[in-house]
Amino acid sequence: MTKLTDESSIPALLREMTVEEKIDLLIGRSSFSTAEMPKYGIPSLIYLDGATGVNMLQYVCELLAEEIRREKKEKKNEGQPDDGPADTGVESSNESGAGAMAFVKYIVSDTPLPETLPERFRELVLKLRPAVRALRPEGEEPGCFPPGMLLGAAWDPDVVYQVGEAVAREAMAYKIDVLLGTPNTNIQRDPKNGRVFESFSEDPYLSRRMAPAFSRGVQDQGMIADVKHFAANNQETLRAGIDEHIDERTLREIYLPGFEATVKEGKVQTVMSAYNSINGVPCAQNRWLLTEVLKEEWGFDGQVVSDWGAVYDQVEALNAGNDLDMPGPRGKDKLYQAVSDGTVSMERLDDAVSRMLNIVLKSPKFRGRTYQTIDTELSRNAAYRAASEGITLLKNDGLLPLKRGTKVALYGPLSQRFMDSGSGSAQVDTSKTTSLVTETARYTDAVLTDRMEPETEVVIITSGASGQEGSDRPAMDFDPADKELLQSALREAKEAGKKTVVILNVAGPVELEAFLEDIDALLCVFFPGMEGARAAADIMFGTVSPSGKLPITFPKKYRDTPTAFNFPGEYGHVNYGEGIFVGYRYYDFKGIEPLYPFGYGLSYSRFSIRDAVVQNVQKTYGNESSEPLRVTVTVKNEGNMKAKEVVQLYVHARKSTLLRPDKELKGFAKVELEPGEERKVTLELRPRDFASYDTRLHDWACEPGIYDLLIGNSSRNITAQAEVELTGADPYGLSLYTPISRIAAREDAVAVCEEILGSVFDREKLKSNVIYFGETPLGEYMERYVSGVDKSSDIWKESMAKIKEKLAMLPEY
Repeated sequence: MTKLTDESSIPALLREMTVEEKIDLLIGRSSFSTAEMPKYGIPSLIYLDGATGVNMLQYVCELLAEEIRREKKEKKNEGQPDDGPADTGVESSNESGAGAMAFVKYIVSDTPLPETLPERFRELVLKLRPAVRALRPEGEEPGCFPPGMLLGAAWDPDVVYQVGEAVAREAMAYKIDVLLGTPNTNIQRDPKNGRVFESFSEDPYLSRRMAPAFSRGVQDQGMIADVKHFAANNQETLRAGIDEHIDERTLREIYLPGFEATVKEGKVQTVMSAYNSINGVPCAQNRWLLTEVLKEEWGFDGQVVSDWGAVYDQVEALNAGNDLDMPGPRGKDKLYQAVSDGTVSMERLDDAVSRMLNIVLKSPKFRGRTYQTIDTELSRNAAYRAASEGITLLKNDGLLPLKRGTKVALYGPLSQRFMDSGSGSAQVDTSKTTSLVTETARYTDAVLTDRMEPETEVVIITSGASGQEGSDRPAMDFDPADKELLQSALREAKEAGKKTVVILNVAGPVELEAFLEDIDALLCVFFPGMEGARAAADIMFGTVSPSGKLPITFPKKYRDTPTAFNFPGEYGHVNYGEGIFVGYRYYDFKGIEPLYPFGYGLSYSRFSIRDAVVQNVQKTYGNESSEPLRVTVTVKNEGNMKAKEVVQLYVHARKSTLLRPDKELKGFAKVELEPGEERKVTLELRPRDFASYDTRLHDWACEPGIYDLLIGNSSRNITAQAEVELTGADPYGLSLYTPISRIAAREDAVAVCEEILGSVFDREKLKSNVIYFGETPLGEYMERYVSGVDKSSDIWKESMAKIKEKLAMLPEY
C-alpha cells in the first residue's frame, strides 16, 4: 500500500484510493479539522483563524468535537447505544464557533463557573480546561495582533510581513496547519460593514501591495497561508447568500486585484471561497471565479477551501473548482452519486484530492513544526511596530505631543483596555494586552481615571465603535454608551477649561463633525492589537511621531458615501451601483469634501515633497514595456523631529475612452528622515498602472495619451506633479468596435469597407446613420444595416476579418 511521502507518491495514491476515501478527504472531519487516513500516511490538518492571532473560540470548538468523538468511541467500545449524531450525515455550518461562545471564556481561563451553567456545559468546561492548558506552548497564551485596517494605515508592506511572521510562528506553536484569513483582502466598500476592520483598504492598489506581504510572512515560517473571502464579501447582512450585482470591470479593477497579487506575488497556498453570490452564482459554486479566473488565468495551483458553510450545493461546488468543503461532518451521498453517474468527473475529483494532498505535504503537521514555543519578544515587537506606524493623528491644535509630567485624566472603560480587535473570526481570547492607564503612567505620575481635578491639564477620552462578524454596524457612529460618554466628558472638560484628546478605538469611520470643535487633538488607533496602548502613549508623549495614513476615507456623514443608497441591499440583492467609484474615487468625482481624505494623517514634523521628475528624458513610456517607468521626487523633513512620511503617487488620465476616476493610487513609499534631512524617493509604474479593464475587449486596455503623475501625502494634498506620454498600440484604434462616427470621419476607413464589401456597402447610408446612431460599433452596424449578403456565410465572416485586419493597419491620428 502506498504511503504519502512526497509529490511523486500522489499518482499512486490516486490509483489506490476508493471514491469514498477521496470524497472523505474533501469534506471536513469536524469544525476545523480534515479527515485522517493513517493507512495512507495522511494526517488530519487543523484549519483555524487567523490574521490577528490564534482564535481560541474556534479551537474550543475543535477540542469539543474531539471530546465528543472520544465519548462516542467509549460508548461504542462499551456497547452502549449512541444517543448523538454520527460523524457523517450531519450538516454543519458553524464558521466561527458561535455554539461554544456562551462558555468559551470559562474554558480558556479559571473564571469561576456560574451556578446557572447547565450541568452538561459544566462537565465539558471541566474536561476541556486541561486540554486548553496542554495546548498552550509552555503555558503561553496567544498574542493579539492588529487587524487589516490598522495595517493598511501603516502603508508599509514590511510591517505587514513582520506581523504575518509573528502570527504564523504562534499558530505553529499552537499546532495549527492552515492559518485562515492571512490575509483578508476584501475591499472596504462601506464603512458600516461589520468586518470592515479586518481588511486593508478601500483602495485596490494599497490592498494589493499589503496582501501578498502578509501571506509571504506567514508561509516563510513553514505555515500555510489562506486569503479570504474570494470574492467581494463586503457585508454581513444576509452574508450567506446575498446576491451582489457587480459588473466585470468593477470586479477586475476594484475587488480582485488584492487576491490576484496574493496568488501571483504572495504565492498563497489556499484561497477561501466566500458566502455571497456574484451575479446570481454563489462564490463557492462559481466556475468562472474559481476555475477560469483563479486557477486558469492566474495559474493558482493551491487549494480552494470554502468559507464555513458556504457550499450550498456540494456537486456544483466541486465542479466549479471548490476543493475542500468545510466544516464537517456533513453528508456525502450526493457526491458519491455524482461521481458514480459522471456528473463529477474522476479527473475533477482527482484534481481536488491532489490539491488536498499537496497541502498536507506542505503542512507543519507533515513537515515538522519549526516553532514549538512562542517568542514573546518577537510577537510584542511586531504588534508594537504595526500599532506605532498605523495609529493616525487626525487633528492636532498644537496640544500633542504632551510633555512628560502632564497631569491627565483618562475617561472611559476603553482606557483600561482597548478593543484590541473585533469579534468573530478575528477574535483573540487572551490576557495579553496593554492598558492606557498603565502606559500613560510611564510618562506622568498624575493619572486620574473617569474624573478630573482642578490641577488636571488634559482630558483624554477613549471612545469606541465595535465591529463584529455576523452583523453590520447599525450606523456610522460610536457605540451608544461610548457616544454618551464622549458627549458628557467633552462637556465637562470644556466647562472646566481643560484641553482634550479623543482617542478613536473604532472598527471604521464614525461621524465626528458634531464633536470636532471641542476636540484639541484626535488620534485614531483603530483596533490596535495587544500593544496598542503602549504605542498610543508613546505617540501622545512624543517618543514616536505618528506616521499612519488613512486607508479609508472618513466622510462627514454616512449619506455622503458612495454606497449609501446601495448597502446592504433589499430582499437578498445588492446593486454595486457605484461601480469603480469606491471610496476617494467617488468623493473626487462628485466633488464631495470628506472630513478626512484617503491617505491623510498628521505628523509632529513637517515635510516637503517637490521636484517630480520622470527619469525617461523623453517623458514617454511604452504601453507594452517590460521595464518600469521610474518617477523621482525630493522629500525633506522641514521640522525638528525625526519622523516618517508616506509619499503617494496618483495617476490621472487627461483623456480616456472609458470613464475613469479623477485619480488613482498607483505608487507609495514610506520614508524616515532626520530633522533637515532630504532624500530622493523613486517610485515605479508599469503599463498595468495606466490601464482600465474593458469588458468588450475582455482585457486590460492601456490607452496611449498624456497622463499626469500627481504626488503628495494624501489624495487631497498634491504637492508635486509630472506628466508622461504613454505610447504604443491603441486598443481603441480603428476596428470593428469603433463607433461609426469615427469611421465616417476617416476617408481611408470608409475606403477599406468599400474595398472589401464592394457595392453592398453604402457610404452615404453610413454617414446618414451617424446623425442618430453615431456611437454604434462598426461591426454591429454592418450586421444590422448592410443588406444583400448572407451574414451566416463564410464569405461574410472572411470579409469582416479582412476589414478588421486592414483597419488595424491604418495610421493613428
